Amino acid sequence: MASLKSMQEQDRLQGYEQLKKKTDGYYQSSVGLGDYKPFAAARGSFAERNKRGNMVRLRNTAGRIDRRKLRFIVEEAEKHQVDMVHFATCQTVQFHHLQPDQVISLLEDIVDSGYETYGTGGDYPRNIMCSPLSGVDPDEVMNVLPYAEAAAQYLVETVDDPDMPRKLKTAFSGDRENMTHATYRDLGFAATDEGTFDIYAAGGLGPNPAFGVQVGQDVKPVECLYYVQAMMNTFRKYGNTGNKRRARTRYMVEDLGGDEAFRQAFLQELAAVRNALQLELGPEIVSPVKKEGDGTSPQTHWRIQPQKQQGLYSVLYHPVGGLSEAVSASQSFNGSGFHGRCGTSHQSGSVCVYHQSDWP
Repeated sequence: MASLKSMQEQDRLQGYEQLKKKTDGYYQSSVGLGDYKPFAAARGSFAERNKRGNMVRLRNTAGRIDRRKLRFIVEEAEKHQVDMVHFATCQTVQFHHLQPDQVISLLEDIVDSGYETYGTGGDYPRNIMCSPLSGVDPDEVMNVLPYAEAAAQYLVETVDDPDMPRKLKTAFSGDRENMTHATYRDLGFAATDEGTFDIYAAGGLGPNPAFGVQVGQDVKPVECLYYVQAMMNTFRKYGNTGNKRRARTRYMVEDLGGDEAFRQAFLQELAAVRNALQLELGPEIVSPVKKEGDGTSPQTHWRIQPQKQQGLYSVLYHPVGGLSEAVSASQSFNGSGFHGRCGTSHQSGSVCVYHQSDWP
């Protein structure tokens, strides 16, 4: 089976012919939902209830959106006459209520513009979450953004096995409030005051929620990919791939006999990964923000928060739902004179955080 990245490239070369046939067949009732859903979801499209339309989910690693991407979202929504664009819980962007021809055309535009939808649904790993103010929060423990992006890239380029945990959700937390809830995800990296990670695995919400089991303490951030690969290997060996409802990482803890049994099973896989692969990241992935302010001060407002960079500020913004989420955000971002990025929050309803910086 091809990796997510190569699968997306191959489908684009073929004009999404297979997806178009299955989508048309689904709406004409010649293809059942059970056949259509996993095929379309792997490609980032989902059938909405009662055949109201389809949704396309745009991968948005760590919640980062630059001006180009935000402008692209708005322009595509207008081009395809999309009436609802939503910044979702896992920091992704979703286009809703699409008709079959809109799905294919939008996917082609997304790929041609260098963005990704593959693996945003189905049994593939979900969008990796990250503290939205990583790198600029004056109270953060550590800037975890480079490691979240490296983990996301690793998954997109290496996942090629269907025996994956359903909806593998990974989060990196660098703030003291643990905004991304890294301690109860399938895999969570929580920054410590020592500049390391405490790592948790096999947690999650939904039916039978559970906190993650700690499988790493004071781990060097550059070693995070070893834990990503070990999580996949542990599930492939011990996960319940034959029962869709239990094909989630948190059920392995019970099946193996408790926290300690799971921890030892994970650590065995981790040791095997360390022996077989070289996954340590280089220090060059961390690029600190060097920009500083121009000496002016903003008005006092609860939405305005100072950054760790002297004289720079972040603005907390919560636009109204629907298409106006993206439109109003774009207008504010592009019209404000900012030259940085925005970060979508983990809260559904598109709480967005904007910040000036010298990121490209």
